[in-house]
Amino acid sequence: MTRARDGSTETGKTTWRLLETGHADAFHNMALDEAILEARRDGRVRPTLRLYGWRPPAVSIGYFQRLDEEVHTRTCGGLGIDVVRRITGGGAVLHDKEVTYSVIASETDDSIPRGMLESYKLICAGIIEGLRSLGIEAGLSGNDIVVGSEKVSGNAQNRRWGVILQHGSIFLDANYETMFSVLNVAREEKNRGNTCMLRGRMTSLRELGGKELDFQTVSSHLVKGFEQALGTEFSSEEPTKEEMERAKSLARTKYSTPEWNGRR
Repeated sequence: MTRARDGSTETGKTTWRLLETGHADAFHNMALDEAILEARRDGRVRPTLRLYGWRPPAVSIGYFQRLDEEVHTRTCGGLGIDVVRRITGGGAVLHDKEVTYSVIASETDDSIPRGMLESYKLICAGIIEGLRSLGIEAGLSGNDIVVGSEKVSGNAQNRRWGVILQHGSIFLDANYETMFSVLNVAREEKNRGNTCMLRGRMTSLRELGGKELDFQTVSSHLVKGFEQALGTEFSSEEPTKEEMERAKSLARTKYSTPEWNGRR
């Protein structure tokens, strides 16, 4: 398909990059999101949808959280679970069996509303449409995507240099026992005998559909959902050499360091 210099195609829709970067460790994952944000800031890349997973499993904490208040780091270490701080807000999340997305676009891009709340809702609509195509009716409640009253996807947004970064997780399955071990809020509920409380607040695609949905199947439906919600088309590409080099540097000097992860 022919693409003009502004990224539009002969259909009149804007073409975004689609980066399906597979599974990587927590430090690389957060570093690559930031590297893409910087590249978009500098006008070196088009708006981007990235889909990825986490290997090994990891806990990410929000930018404003205190590590020692949110995560039982000793247990994480024993289980081989990475711990990383995001540049976005929100709460601590265990990343294991899930599809994670990031949307990186300029505030001035035609596909994205200028207001933070409006842009947040629109991006979340991409997930909701993707889930609908899987036969799952979801909606937005506060910051979370829910089915009924149960959270199936958590999301957070950050804006820097006129660029939006929104990323979030769609839970393929839920490892509640590990959550009870590594997230302090969950450990407290377990100690009080309230393990059903966490289970009643969140769910997964496996629990909703009664069968396991694989990473690639869910990813492909999410792409269709984002195309519909954003009115875009996607071009499958790889991160640029510059993005990968910058991500490698950020992972080493920032995201894997105690200075960054233990701040606050």
